[in-house]
This record gives sequence, structure tokens and C-alpha cells, in this order.
Amino acid sequence: MTLTYIDFNDFKKLINYQISVQSLNSVYQDLSRTVDVQKLNVIIEKLKPLLGKKYIDYQTFKKDLSLQLGEDAKKYRVQITKYSTVNFKNQIALLNGFVYEKEFNKSINLSEFKKIIPEDTSVIVSPEQFNFDIYKRIIDSLKQDTLQITSFKQSEISGKISLQKTKMLFFTIPFDKGWHIKVDGKNETLQRINIGFTGIVLPKGNHKIKLYYIPQYDKLTNGISLFAVLIFWLYSGFYFYKKRKAKTLTGHDNNKLKE
Repeated sequence: MTLTYIDFNDFKKLINYQISVQSLNSVYQDLSRTVDVQKLNVIIEKLKPLLGKKYIDYQTFKKDLSLQLGEDAKKYRVQITKYSTVNFKNQIALLNGFVYEKEFNKSINLSEFKKIIPEDTSVIVSPEQFNFDIYKRIIDSLKQDTLQITSFKQSEISGKISLQKTKMLFFTIPFDKGWHIKVDGKNETLQRINIGFTGIVLPKGNHKIKLYYIPQYDKLTNGISLFAVLIFWLYSGFYFYKKRKAKTLTGHDNNKLKE
């Protein structure tokens, strides 16, 4: 299978908006918790003229909601959008590759990856063309190169992986600078991919992986603790030194008096 990625801006283009009967039912159920029935029926009636209309971008969808609902659009837009977002195509894109965000992925070498374009119907199929065979073929190809976990802890994951070609190893872990990785015993840099998740490009071959978490302020707090201990011992040493010196001087003065 060809190594692929999709640009973040192209990925957003694959998200469409459409109000369906199911959308209206979901909106009704959601708003019924906070909106009285009479008001809710008016909102649903105002949305019905938009039934089945497809929007290729959010701004156009938002504009039509405002035209239909007036001042109520701003108040209920989040719930309506949540149930009217059609993201089937971008989910298919994710199955076939990863989302490349240039702002966060500047160090990723894309020379061995092919770019997915939204118009490529051989990769991004419509819901009408999708079937279980397509899904199974994609999943089977992904299963060929998976991380075999040998040890799993809350803040440490170890495993091994065998790759026939350069691949992106994807972790369903939200990207956090506290996560670090060692590949074959060497420290490597994790990348933010798929809009906020974690991954790394690995070359062909067999690899040992160790993913571990260090809180961002762990080194700082350890440094502060060490500094505090150092200050304590310095102060203690100075205190006992002063006390011993004072005792010595007192003893010396007493000897003078005896003489």
C-alpha cells in the first residue's frame, strides 16, 4: 500500500454540512432538555427548508442558519452543527493516510509519502460507493504493520514493530510534550499528527519502541528540590560553624579570666 498523507486544509474540505431528518430528530432531543416545546417546534419548522441541502464549508452553512433562525442561530448553532456535520470522507482519508499539519510537522520528511487530494475518488469514496470489502481491505493493510506491545504501564509503553517500508507509527494518544520516545535505544522526536494526536515516521526494518512520559515540569521541580536541600545543608553547616566558633571564643575568654 502506498504511503499517503493529506494536507490539513484539504482535510477540512472533506467535511460537509447537511441537515437531515435524523439531524432534526437529534437536535430536537438535545434541545428539549433546556427549551420549551413551543419554542422548540418553531426552531425545527424554521430549519425544515434546509433539509437535504449540502454545504461544502461551514461559513455558508452558518450564514443560512442565521437567515432561518435570526437571533436564535447564535444560541443554538453548536447543537445544530454537531448533528449536521458529515465527516464520512475525512474518516476515509484518515484510514488511508495521516493528516499533515505544516505548522507542527516541519521535521517530517514526506519524500516517501504520496499526497492525497480531495478529488482522488480511488482513495476517498462517497458513502454510496463504500462497502464492507473496501473497509476490510484498508483495515487488513493497516494490520500488517502494527506495534506488538511487550510492556504496558500508565506512563510507559514498550514494544516492537517490523516494517517492510517507511511508515507512520500512529498512537491514539493526545499530543503532549511530556511524551518521549526511544527507537532502538536512541532518543527520537515525536510528531503531532491527525489534529492533536501523536506519531512518528519510522524507516524500513525491525525496531524496538519505548514510549514514556515525563511531566513537563518534572525537571524544574527536581531542580527546585535539589536547590532547597543544598540551601538547607549550607545553612545547617553555617549555623553549626557559628555555634562552634562562639563556643570556642567563650571558652577562650573563660581561660583568660581564670588567669
